[in-house]
Amino acid sequence: MGPRLNLVAVFANFLVPWAAFGVTFWALSFSLRFSYPWLAWSIAALLLGAAGVSALAAFKWSNQSSRAAHWYHYFAWAMCISVLAGVVLGCLNYRYTMHDSYVLEMDLKLYKDVNVGQAKGQQMMDAGLVDFGSGGLDLQKAFSFIDGETYCVAPITNGQGPLPVYDFWAVGSRPSSLSRGEDGAIHAKELGGKKWAGTGRDREELPTFAAVNLRRRQEMQHPELRNYYDTMIPVAPWSRSRRQPAVICGGVPTWLWGVALCVLSNCLTALGLVTQKLAHLQVEQSGGKSRYFKQPWWMAGMAAFVLGQVANIPAMALTPQTMLSCLGGLSLVFNSAYAHVLLGERLRSSEVLVMLAMVIGAGMVVSVTPVPKTHHESTQIFGALLHRAFLLTAVGVTAFLGVLGLLAYFVATPLKPFFLGLTCAACGSYGMTFFKCGAEVISSTSRWWLNLELYMLGIIALGICAVQIHTMNLGLRIGEVVTIIPTFFALGVLFALVQAELAFGELNELRGAHNIVIFVVGVVLVLGATVALLLLHRQEEEPEDLETERLPLLHRKAGSEPTLQRSHWSLNTLSPLGLPRTSFDNIHELTLLSVTGPMGVA
Repeated sequence: MGPRLNLVAVFANFLVPWAAFGVTFWALSFSLRFSYPWLAWSIAALLLGAAGVSALAAFKWSNQSSRAAHWYHYFAWAMCISVLAGVVLGCLNYRYTMHDSYVLEMDLKLYKDVNVGQAKGQQMMDAGLVDFGSGGLDLQKAFSFIDGETYCVAPITNGQGPLPVYDFWAVGSRPSSLSRGEDGAIHAKELGGKKWAGTGRDREELPTFAAVNLRRRQEMQHPELRNYYDTMIPVAPWSRSRRQPAVICGGVPTWLWGVALCVLSNCLTALGLVTQKLAHLQVEQSGGKSRYFKQPWWMAGMAAFVLGQVANIPAMALTPQTMLSCLGGLSLVFNSAYAHVLLGERLRSSEVLVMLAMVIGAGMVVSVTPVPKTHHESTQIFGALLHRAFLLTAVGVTAFLGVLGLLAYFVATPLKPFFLGLTCAACGSYGMTFFKCGAEVISSTSRWWLNLELYMLGIIALGICAVQIHTMNLGLRIGEVVTIIPTFFALGVLFALVQAELAFGELNELRGAHNIVIFVVGVVLVLGATVALLLLHRQEEEPEDLETERLPLLHRKAGSEPTLQRSHWSLNTLSPLGLPRTSFDNIHELTLLSVTGPMGVA
């Protein structure tokens, strides 16, 4: 008879993390944080401490194989994930949903059944919410202008004729946002993330609303009134926007600079990795007497690789994600060219034709991708990740991958490589979207380093990148390279295109059959050329008639000098990253991904 199952421990391991998430989310989302922020953060810190204690207990039991050790490990991971998720989601919910409501309800006054014919605006300078019991809008005195979107203002009347002074105005971004309830009262209707006055306006659009309002008042010879709304709800210093110019450096469009930076990033990434391969080759030829990370070529290669990853950040802030998603395959083009020039590898004519097709396809996509004309503020950028379509798609993808993973590990084992490649592609696309959001926040705000949400977004993106690298190398360990790599590239580009549409709506302006055909053909060329180039590389690396000895970086034949394996790093090169050890068991090569930008394998 086997050991008994401790049901109390089982239920505790499942219920306590859920309870920790709920308490953390509640403390950081609702009125407790507004009234007693120190208490809310103390509760969150206490639960974070509990997660840390569980992690220490798991570390203490890490060398034991007993059942209790496994439960400690599970509880540690579950607590850490639950508490961190509660902190992130609680802060987002408080920032975008609850904070303004608490300011209006608790710090300011509520006025009901206001008659605009009798009341004066000077009497309600401390108003938070104003309810007009009856009346309407005088649309004949409305005014609007277009600045990316249509901003408009209209005076509120009591329906009994002209007023001597119009003190109450409705402002908004779309005229169709106004509605009237069955009781005849004016209500503000939320549409597209924009809200009318009375329910809380987007704070970063207040200067625009104030400008429209003031201009119309001046045209009606209304005395200029002080805009006091900013004093009621202070704008966070990190959210003060700075508008990006449409052209920079002699009239060159900003999106074109982003494309150039992305191409430069692919160039530096491939150059860095090929240079490091050259350093490994020199170490091997010298008998392995010196360490690879002390070689000048290796340090220069690492510097080039890091610069390439850094160059992706401003590129994503300047250019639509749709354009960038089809440029990741250029890393293979540069990789082949550098390997031919620096390492003397043979470059076949078929590879040249495939690379030419890839460049043409990327150019076709870039030429017809719409460039957004609107300038997104920081709240709108973070709000893109909270759109219903984006969240539902993320939940659906997660659920599908979960079901596929269960089938792959317990029912149909041959599906495991495909599952890992699909997971890597999904993580790559979401990581790219998160990095793009962070890059746009940095470029559009004056004090971005004060933005707590930006740091949370960075932590999530880096975690997704770790999962991406882990699943890729785990897939290469248990599956065929010719299956994993093409799956990652093809599905990764498609995922990135879908994420660009869901999060940013970048393809909404793609109109016309001619442009659509060019876009589709360009995407097909990029995908087909990428897969074909990878297959050509793998066919060249397959062992021939003689029995071969495979080293971490070198491909040696009997009685010959070692030749460099293309597109790989040695296993020891990335060991300081601390990635999960199971990713690299029983493998001799490690595939490195470009994680801060579009899909790319070096």
